[in-house]
Amino acid sequence: MSQKQQRIIEDNRTEHPFRHERARTVKVFAGIAVIVLGLLVAAYFIGRPMLSKWRFKRDLENAALYEKEGDWRSAMLTLEQLSRLHPAKLEVRQRLAAFYERAGQREAVNVWQEALALAPDQPEIKIGLARAAIRFGDLPAARKILTGFNPPGSLRAEFHRLCAALALLDRDPVAQESHLTALRELAPDDVRVRLNLAVLRLNGSEPLQAAEARNGLLELARGDQVRIRAIVELLNDVARRWPQPSPARGAALRQLAETLAPARGPLLELPSQVDHIDRLLAYAMMQPIPTAEDAVALANWMSSNEHTQAALEWLDSLPEALRQSAIVKTAVAEFVVRAQDWPRLQTLLREGAWGVVPAEAVEQAFRAHRQSVGSTHSGVSQAWSAALQATRGSPPALRMLLRLSELWQWPVERRQTLLAIARALPHETWAWRQLLGDALSRNESDQVWQIYQDWRRALPGDPQVRVEAAIMGFLLGRRPVPDTTETAGYAGSEGRAGGTVAHALALWRAGRVGEAAAALDGLPRAEFDEPRYGLARAVLLSAAGRAAESEEQLGRLANAFFLPEEKELMTAARTRNQSAKP
Repeated sequence: MSQKQQRIIEDNRTEHPFRHERARTVKVFAGIAVIVLGLLVAAYFIGRPMLSKWRFKRDLENAALYEKEGDWRSAMLTLEQLSRLHPAKLEVRQRLAAFYERAGQREAVNVWQEALALAPDQPEIKIGLARAAIRFGDLPAARKILTGFNPPGSLRAEFHRLCAALALLDRDPVAQESHLTALRELAPDDVRVRLNLAVLRLNGSEPLQAAEARNGLLELARGDQVRIRAIVELLNDVARRWPQPSPARGAALRQLAETLAPARGPLLELPSQVDHIDRLLAYAMMQPIPTAEDAVALANWMSSNEHTQAALEWLDSLPEALRQSAIVKTAVAEFVVRAQDWPRLQTLLREGAWGVVPAEAVEQAFRAHRQSVGSTHSGVSQAWSAALQATRGSPPALRMLLRLSELWQWPVERRQTLLAIARALPHETWAWRQLLGDALSRNESDQVWQIYQDWRRALPGDPQVRVEAAIMGFLLGRRPVPDTTETAGYAGSEGRAGGTVAHALALWRAGRVGEAAAALDGLPRAEFDEPRYGLARAVLLSAAGRAAESEEQLGRLANAFFLPEEKELMTAARTRNQSAKP
């Protein structure tokens, strides 16, 4: 081995110190990078839930702050966004449902139902759903929840209160008294329970109980807690006993005024019944801390007795917190509508009197109204289209526009709004029904069929819509001859009268007349009180040669309203029946 080769080998065996230092540095930085990456990964998986929880709590606090500051729309949008981001969080559903209730929006019922689906065994959710359902008129939902419900002790009082309210709406005084009696045992010091029991017995058929109830209301009217409601009920009692002005009615009002609000000084002798009522109203308004329901009860009584302006002035004098109540805002808006004070109504709607709505929708709607005065309809149409677009599918905003179109008697804009509601909220059956009713009243067969087609596209799996559309299509001759599969599909719905009628009409259009008439023979006769079911039976019996039965059915349809094509079917059936007579 040469000396040069030996030196190379020795150099390889003995590396330069710099190389060792560089290797150590690389290892240190690699270790640090691994540690930092590990910390970042750990921070992500550990910190992400914490950050999400912090954001969730912050958004809930922001929603509460927005509502406190009067920015109801921001509060609603925040809660709705939280609901979309956290669909499985029960707290969000509860907060949103409670907010909708405070805002006076019927969407509260749907959100409570969603909350119940998340926690079906939680009694507080059931109570919330029943309360919202009663308030917004969904009585079937309230009955479904309250029937057989056995809440824990802490909720029994609220349960009986809701059951009593439902019985009142159902006009079931026996059930109402039963629940009020149970409620009185649970809350013996609750003067409102005493008030409601007295009102129930005052309106009953037992004279002795009515007299006792009248005395009980007088006692409550002397106090401060339910004075307004007691006086309103006593005034209603006088009106029931003496419907027309008379000396006896005047004496009763005078006695009531002298009992509750004795005259002082120059008012000792009052010359008219109106003065008695004014004094009673003034005394009622002196209730120290009325609730929103109390205030609205008195204002409604005043408005129904031609004191609308006085009712508005009194409501405007209430404390700010009371005026901001959704119930009071809604009542004020109704009184403003009666006075046709459109500028003030615009202000109230911006403040949420008819629900939390986009301000732009309100502005465009009232711009349309201003342009309707001495302007062409094109300007109104453009502004109304802008208002519909500004709603962004908001249910309360769409309902607001519908109400305004009805108040201003704008049939075209009303139809446009109904169609927007039906498309944005396809499960709102009432909107489709009103669209159909409007088209039927104008004898617009094409429009009726178009609405049914839109309805089917919006709810493709709804069996009721499918059957109704089929019946109308077969009667109007707008559907092609059904094939065997389609005909059999209606046969699968024979458990319901509509499915049977659709099946029979499909058989008839397919040329199977005998089978069609036989299919209807299995239905009870009462089902054919529905005009189009009756028309189908009359036409099919005529086509099957059963003229006498067909004529009898046609006679039962004399007062029903039909479209031109349906009238042609009736005329053709009568012609066949006449030809079949011996």
